[in-house]
Amino acid sequence: ALYKRWSARLPTSRLNTWLQAWMIRWPPPWQNGQKCNVKYVTQTRTRPPTFVLWTNSTYGEFPWTYLRQLRNAMREEFRISGVPIHFLIRSTMMPKPRKKLDKKDMLKWKRLGPKQEKVVMNLNKKRMPRPL
Repeated sequence: ALYKRWSARLPTSRLNTWLQAWMIRWPPPWQNGQKCNVKYVTQTRTRPPTFVLWTNSTYGEFPWTYLRQLRNAMREEFRISGVPIHFLIRSTMMPKPRKKLDKKDMLKWKRLGPKQEKVVMNLNKKRMPRPL
């Protein structure tokens, strides 16, 4: 029975409908003046079950207490108790367009993910003005 829970695969649509209902009942906390919202969740691996959460904040800024509460609620709802659950936090934050970034800020954005790195690289390209 434990092996079956260990290798359980949960459909993304079921996860997201449950997550939206759960977040209405237990709203996410505020951190640094903005609500730490979980926008989307999907399961990427089994053995152990690994879930990717897309949020509007980074891993270090997302409250670990809310993650622990989410993990425990998932164990109860989907009957996967006794199994470690891993969460990966992905950010949906993007740098402001047409903003000059120094090296420190560029590195910060690159660490957030591949899409953010691509946007930062496009921001810092030297563009020739178009002829009139």
